[in-house]
Amino acid sequence: LYHVLLIATQYVMARTPLLIVFLVIVTYLSDISCYVQPRNQLEDGDYSQLGNKPSIVIENLQNDNKLTHKYERRVKVPESDHALDNLETVHFTSRQNCDRENAYNCTGEIGPIIIGVPGYLVDQQNEHLKSLREFYEELSAKTEESETIVTNFLEKTPSFIISRRNIKKSFNENSVFFLPIPRWLSDRKNNTSQELSNGERNDYLDSEINNYYGSDDWYDEDVAEKPLNITRPPELSEKCMRDVNGMFLAFNRPLIHDIWHLSMMDSWGKSKDGLMIANHALGFFNECHDVSARGGRGNHAYAFSGQYCLINTYKIDNETKFLIPRSYSTCIPSSCSPDELQSSLDYQLRQYGYIATAVECQQKNEPLASGPWVVAGCTVIGVMTLAVLIGTCADLILKEKTPLIIKAFSATENMGKIMTVKINDPREISCLHGMRVMSICWVLLGHQYAFIFYFSGNFVDVVDLIAPWPMQIMWSGLRAVDTFFTVAGILLTKSLLANDFCVASEPDNEQPNNSFINKPLIQSIKAQGAVKTISKFIFNYAFFIFIRIVRMMPAMLLVIMFCAGPSEWFVTGPYFRKFQKYFLSDCRNNWWVDLSFFSNILMVTEDLTTCAPQSWYIAVDFQLYLIAPFFILPVKFFKHKLTYLSVLTLISCLIPGIIVVAKDLMPALIMTFNADPTNDYMDEIYLMTYARASPYFVGAACAVILERALKLKQGERWWNRVSNKVILAIGWVLFTIVILTVVFSLEDINKPTWDTTTVPHFPSKFLEFIYASFIIAAWAACIGWMIIICSMGLGGPLNTFLSHPMWQPCSRVTFSVFLISLPMQEMIFYSFHQALYVTHLNIMLSCGGVILFSYLAAFPISLIAEAPYINLLKILRKK
Repeated sequence: LYHVLLIATQYVMARTPLLIVFLVIVTYLSDISCYVQPRNQLEDGDYSQLGNKPSIVIENLQNDNKLTHKYERRVKVPESDHALDNLETVHFTSRQNCDRENAYNCTGEIGPIIIGVPGYLVDQQNEHLKSLREFYEELSAKTEESETIVTNFLEKTPSFIISRRNIKKSFNENSVFFLPIPRWLSDRKNNTSQELSNGERNDYLDSEINNYYGSDDWYDEDVAEKPLNITRPPELSEKCMRDVNGMFLAFNRPLIHDIWHLSMMDSWGKSKDGLMIANHALGFFNECHDVSARGGRGNHAYAFSGQYCLINTYKIDNETKFLIPRSYSTCIPSSCSPDELQSSLDYQLRQYGYIATAVECQQKNEPLASGPWVVAGCTVIGVMTLAVLIGTCADLILKEKTPLIIKAFSATENMGKIMTVKINDPREISCLHGMRVMSICWVLLGHQYAFIFYFSGNFVDVVDLIAPWPMQIMWSGLRAVDTFFTVAGILLTKSLLANDFCVASEPDNEQPNNSFINKPLIQSIKAQGAVKTISKFIFNYAFFIFIRIVRMMPAMLLVIMFCAGPSEWFVTGPYFRKFQKYFLSDCRNNWWVDLSFFSNILMVTEDLTTCAPQSWYIAVDFQLYLIAPFFILPVKFFKHKLTYLSVLTLISCLIPGIIVVAKDLMPALIMTFNADPTNDYMDEIYLMTYARASPYFVGAACAVILERALKLKQGERWWNRVSNKVILAIGWVLFTIVILTVVFSLEDINKPTWDTTTVPHFPSKFLEFIYASFIIAAWAACIGWMIIICSMGLGGPLNTFLSHPMWQPCSRVTFSVFLISLPMQEMIFYSFHQALYVTHLNIMLSCGGVILFSYLAAFPISLIAEAPYINLLKILRKK
């Protein structure tokens, strides 16, 4: 480009005829001694345009125009000269005045790098300058037997500089950890095999490889001297043996044009960095799968593609003599099975104090063996989507004439409802929208911290990352679930108290009544008759449960069938086999557990895992919903409703405290690497409905208070007392103290260590009883205080923030976000191609992406499987 512009400039300036321009171009092209080569092409190692002949590249740093160029000289090599067959390029840097005319004779210094294959470097320390002609003549005179200078140089070559010699050496030293190794080769290494004849060996390898592996310098002497009491690896299959031998041949014979074996080795997880902090060496997944090898002749012909394998290791020797990544990858021929690699690794790794706990292999474009599940999942999603498409088209075409049942599925209609912003709607508690969104984001952040460390490249740093006291805020994300329970208790109680559940027409309960019992309601039930009252309760209760199931089931079914079926299309990479093993298999075997609404009990009693582990909350919420009418409806029979609800709350608080003390459990879910106490607490407290009911009853009490407060007028005495600034300030001070106590009270004992033998406890059983009994109820009371104050218009800036209309669309799809978020997080984690170095910033950034994609997925889920069925329930209620 430079010369083209130069000629064009000369033409314009001199107004030269076109004939002269043509002659100048021909003259330039005829100068075959040098031509311009793009700088970036040479630096990137792409030498495809240099032809098959060796070449020497010159970098001209000075010339008359003070410009920088790169030239390439094609060196003619005699056909009989084999010394340069392996030479691709040698970098030559000129420090003299070298222009295009005399570049052949300019002087300079030899650069330090040979790319790709072994060459011959002269004067590697640049101690004196040579002319390029002298360098070529000296280079062309060398033979393969005269390698003294090359050997001296390669001994000083850093490992990250690629040369043929250190590639060959690295392969021969490390292949036993990355390839299925033949039995005779493993035995020969450890001097434990019976002698095999040269003829038998030559059936597999040629003589030069046998000679090399017959020496004692290719393995660690310390390992060779270590006594071995392990089983010999089985022989490889014939095809696997042939293809593995093809790799050995490729690395021990000069191959210039076909470098597939270099790609295979380059994709291996060879990293030695970060082993002390449990780094993964995942290699390069796609590079391995892109390998296509073909070569050899006769019985030694081979043809295979790359097969990526992830190896999990475990240290069985307490000595720290050797360090091997806890997870590393390899690329082996596609003809070899994971079992063959596993048996070979078991034999080799035990000598270093390790074992291979798992070998998981993948081939490119490998057919998925889960067709029926993909078909079933796509069918469920397709049917639901088709119903929405039909409803949407009908609504757009027929408009007002569309039947209500069909219009219920209209995406345009439902999207309008989801995105509607209501201001000052007396039927809504507007601050709940902001609380829902903030709480679900808190849940997602907690899940991100809980699971991302398993895919981190610095797992040992986990303790240091989560030990500081501010991390108690993250760990207190468990309380976000109690926020949802409290809100559910408020909304359910308001609904039960507002509707006629037992009698056709309830009396006015605000009439003067000095009795503790609501006598007018008792009289109405007596007048109605016991049979009619019971039948009405049974019908309303059945419809009550039916509404709850229809409200939640379609969205759950959609997400579960997606997870069990087409979710595997969205996961690729080193962890795909783990995704199949730990996610898909559990999902496909136990898909019904989530839909049973009793997954929390089945997780504990039957030890079942599910598609959506977070479904335990849905199960607990549903079970509380089942028993709520029996515990909350009696509120209507009592004049002093808060007294009754306070007794229920106290009983529900004492249950977990008594269980913790009686069974010597942890007082809370504490960060520890001791799995047993964590599992005991989860099974006995965290997942059990009877131990999670206290925020529900606190919410019921808040609903009663809120109902009374909203009925009062501003001039009445009770309202004035609450509105008093002093009383309000005292309330906020108490609120702040309780919130900080809940979040940071575990700071002394909630510090993770690698000790897996101790169980964190408070200094006394009494403190554990108090904490386990009342900490959740205290949090729920604070949430109730916020809701009541904001609903009364006394929340100030907090109410302005939580009640802002921007939260409303996102709040309406919270249930869909809750369903899809954790499966999406797992899909993202299992799609990592490299281990992530975890920091707080990385977690925050990745969590922000998870929140964004969860909401992007939640809106279509809500349109397809949530909003249409809510509309159908509204139609059914009217009828």
